[in-house]
Amino acid sequence: MGCGASSAERDWASRSSTRMAGVMGEPPRALVCPITLDLLCDPVVDANGHTFDRGAIERSLELRPGKSPKTNAPYPDGSPRLTPNYTVREMVDTFLEAAGEGVEPKRIRVEKRERAQREALRRRTQLQVARELAAEAERERRMAEVQQAERIRMARVAEAPRRAFNFPEAGARLDQLEHDRNFGGLVLVLVDASSDDATKMKVALALKRLARDNGNRAAIAEATIPPLVGLLRDGSDQGKADAAGVLGAFIEKNLANKAAVLREGGLPPLVEMLRGGTDKGQRNAAWALNELMDDSGANSAAIVAAGALPPLGDLLRSG
Repeated sequence: MGCGASSAERDWASRSSTRMAGVMGEPPRALVCPITLDLLCDPVVDANGHTFDRGAIERSLELRPGKSPKTNAPYPDGSPRLTPNYTVREMVDTFLEAAGEGVEPKRIRVEKRERAQREALRRRTQLQVARELAAEAERERRMAEVQQAERIRMARVAEAPRRAFNFPEAGARLDQLEHDRNFGGLVLVLVDASSDDATKMKVALALKRLARDNGNRAAIAEATIPPLVGLLRDGSDQGKADAAGVLGAFIEKNLANKAAVLREGGLPPLVEMLRGGTDKGQRNAAWALNELMDDSGANSAAIVAAGALPPLGDLLRSG
């Protein structure tokens, strides 16, 4: 007996089938499920036109998705397209009613059929939910893998220059960096807090030499001016002097770089160096301030307002 019947119901069905076999013989083949070989309870017809008990074919499809239990061949489009077979259901009811005593009343059979349909729906819903949850978990897992891979890639991209240039021996490689015109590597050493002043001075001088080429100046000024202004403000006396010299090379005949130096706050430390720096620092600061002046007079006015004229006069008088 199909339809998810209980053990007591199956016992009853077995006794009933025995009585029916004695009264009417075996049920017609069209009324027997080819899977359970029992009388159909909730008959459905598949895409191939074969009739099965709903519960039996759904369990079969769970084990062999998309394949007909009758022919073992895949369905044309992979879907069984189960639909109720009302004609066979009526034939089953007629057969049972004609079987006489011992056969369940139609009301009970309808209740069992409806219960079986609800159970089948519940099973389908659970299966669908489980599949959707599994698919969502798989999507989340793959997304997490992609995100982790991207984080690792970005970390490697960020770390690669530091692995190449940020280590105690970086100074020994500065000549190679300059030879290769590796502006990015030089700037990384310049801005790295772990680089000592001696290394920073070497970098500043290398950048100054590279900046003499007008083609190089524009390429490295944008990345180099902010750390150079920082070195000008916070470095050692030698570092400040070299930073001023490199800035002077960058801003020579370059309005955009002049504006960048002013924007980054380079004017006050240049004036301060002019007042009390080393001889080399004062000369480089004077050169940088001279290069900061422009035809419009705006930069010149800013330099005058910052108090650069008196120390400039003292420097000129001292020779």
